[in-house]
Amino acid sequence: MPRPAPPPPPPAQPGEYIQTAATGNKISRRSCIYGASNIVLGGKCIVHTGAMIRGDLVRVLRTQGSSSSVVIVTGRYLRLEQGSILHPPAKTYQGVFSYFPMRIGDYVRIGAHSIVEAAQIGSHVDIGERCIIGRFCVIRDGAQILDGAVLAPQTVVPSHCIYGGSPARRVGTLPESFTSSHELDSRCRRSLCYTMTIPVRLPSLLDTDLYKFTMQQAVLHHFPDTQVTYHFTNRAGDMLFTRECADQIQLAINHLGTLRLTPDELEWLRTSCAYLREPYLSFLREFALRPAEQVQLCYTPVNDTHGTLGIDIRGAWKDVILYEVPVMAIISETYFAMCDTDWRLDGQREQAYRKGRDLLEHGIVLSEFGTRRRRSLATHEAVMDGLVQAHKDVQAAHLPKAGRLLGTSNVHLAKKYGLVPSGTIAHEWTMGIATLMGYEHSNLHALLLWDKVYQPPAFTPTQPSEDLTIALTDTFSTKVFWEDITSNPLGSDILKRWRGLRQDSGDSGAFVQHALDMYRKMGIDPSTKLVIFSDGLNVSRCKELQRMAEECGIRAGFGVGTNLTNDFCRVSDGTPSRALNMVIKLSSVQGKPAIKISDDLTKNTGDPDEVAYVQL
Repeated sequence: MPRPAPPPPPPAQPGEYIQTAATGNKISRRSCIYGASNIVLGGKCIVHTGAMIRGDLVRVLRTQGSSSSVVIVTGRYLRLEQGSILHPPAKTYQGVFSYFPMRIGDYVRIGAHSIVEAAQIGSHVDIGERCIIGRFCVIRDGAQILDGAVLAPQTVVPSHCIYGGSPARRVGTLPESFTSSHELDSRCRRSLCYTMTIPVRLPSLLDTDLYKFTMQQAVLHHFPDTQVTYHFTNRAGDMLFTRECADQIQLAINHLGTLRLTPDELEWLRTSCAYLREPYLSFLREFALRPAEQVQLCYTPVNDTHGTLGIDIRGAWKDVILYEVPVMAIISETYFAMCDTDWRLDGQREQAYRKGRDLLEHGIVLSEFGTRRRRSLATHEAVMDGLVQAHKDVQAAHLPKAGRLLGTSNVHLAKKYGLVPSGTIAHEWTMGIATLMGYEHSNLHALLLWDKVYQPPAFTPTQPSEDLTIALTDTFSTKVFWEDITSNPLGSDILKRWRGLRQDSGDSGAFVQHALDMYRKMGIDPSTKLVIFSDGLNVSRCKELQRMAEECGIRAGFGVGTNLTNDFCRVSDGTPSRALNMVIKLSSVQGKPAIKISDDLTKNTGDPDEVAYVQL
């Protein structure tokens, strides 16, 4: 009889996988691998939570002239799912109880809670959940074993056959195309397997929102020597950090200083973002963050185990403008790796796919905006996989009035997935202009200065994705924006030329109605304009706003962020697992306080006295 299994290892943090450097295998910390020196995983394999590989069961009887003790050898892209077991086959041979080798090919899935004692499994084989594969079975290439099947010892399953039942028998035949689809699924699922790396190592300076680059170019053009500070605020006072978490955040921020844009990334920016001009690309070629001198992190204990996090960023505006988004992403990923681990990544691709299909089938034009508050980069990639697949499937269905995935604000992922990077301008631009030039007509000043970088003669857009003229209205309230823009002929000209508006706070219905009234008052046909909604959207809210826009006769686009990249439930009780409610905002420019007065008063930022003064 097989030896009893050793006791399982202690639980590890949810979602943790270790990736081997040389072969790219991803091994759950909660898997059980015994006799690792007797196991060869072929590369890019996944061993999930609770899976077990019994390499410690070394065969006793060796063939003549052989001294090898390797008992389990797999090919590439093996997927060993939760609770499944690989156990070398055994029998009494020449009076000695002996274990014999197990050989597994490429692109094999072994479903959850299945037990495998086969002698040989070919490539492109799919073994379902709760299966028992008896001793010395042989499963040929391209075969499928259905859920719950029990293969009697020494069963031989021919190529491209389907076996099911108990005892299992042949119940069907698979088409030749099964192997290619199974291979694609194996590759895709491996890419979604969450590899926990602490401290967080962001992959590129491009792993940020597009508008940080567009604003950096404008700052470089207009304000190359302006000094600024940014301040981190955690609005969720009950979501605290451990000191160890703060230390890992510091290490991850330090790592940002090692990142440089590669020649390939610069060339992609040149060809995909025509509005980023050569002088700016030359600046980026040499650009590097310097966190040791630009970022100050402070941890303040509030009890024996937890405390608050303080982060301030300071330096020349052009040099520190890129910190905001990656630092927030680092904080979120580290927090959910070390402080709140009651969640799982499982199902994020499928959830994003369902949301994407629902939105696109209702005519939504969607951009993904979820970088800064994402749960992790792996979550973000899973979401993008789901959205891209939803877009492909909806387009293939030729549905009338179907929407589309316009792109993502994340430049790194836009490059990875072949999408259009989405974004134009943020509150930061208008906040900075107001602090430098005064609050009176600050919206108008900000848009005019933007024109000098992104409109003729400086740059002439040739397609909508190159036209960065979407005005953000709520830096000092939408009411002030309209008063500012309509009080000057230059503002009226901007309303006519610019593509549209972005609504990021306040009452969406009132916003659209006021926009319609103002456009009509200026003699502008509202149907030629666009409103981008981006205020904490979910699927139902998007559909509601789409119906409203259609009724009002104005085009609508949607930027959905946290609801896509940080929508989780707690494993322990099924309740929602909250995202961190945090911001990093411009706090001073040239030593003067910088503020934001939103249409939602809970989103105001900056010095309270300065806010009160400006509101007078």
